[in-house]
Amino acid sequence: LLAAGRPREPEDLPPGPLPSFSDALDDEERTLPGCRRGTRVLLAEDDDDMRAVLSVVLEQDGHEVTRVANGTELLRALRLDEGPLQEVPFDLVLTDLRMPKWTGAEVVERLRAAGSEVPVIIITAFPDEAARRVVDQCEALLVAKPFRSEALRLAVDVMLDLGGASSRGHYVSGPDAAG
Repeated sequence: LLAAGRPREPEDLPPGPLPSFSDALDDEERTLPGCRRGTRVLLAEDDDDMRAVLSVVLEQDGHEVTRVANGTELLRALRLDEGPLQEVPFDLVLTDLRMPKWTGAEVVERLRAAGSEVPVIIITAFPDEAARRVVDQCEALLVAKPFRSEALRLAVDVMLDLGGASSRGHYVSGPDAAG
């Protein structure tokens, strides 16, 4: 772990299980970009176990997570089922690409068509060319399943720190992201 430009020594870490990234930071370091606590994240994932794991990772880092299980619930949470978009009540949307009822791609396309620039991370076990086109069109970040929690944390930090602007249309995948 890095802290203020220097590696953390083992004696700097609390005893017990290894902490998450944000747990290993001092209070002052938590104010650095990417270490926001209380960020409102909308998590849309149809697999109950995956939704639970993703939620735990995000909550460990201090994010306020709202969980939904399908595209219809995602539409409702984003208030896209109420007519013209007034305001997105989340700082980040993390959605599975393929879900029942409405896909994550369909909802994000509708979100963008409504004029929202809220950062979006799309996760999928099928990072094919069609998925990449959706990511490019919707100005999102694609994270390929399976992935390690560190890859998720990095994706979230990048999208929140930069408003996602320089990372939209990029992909997190490959052997280093598996796990």
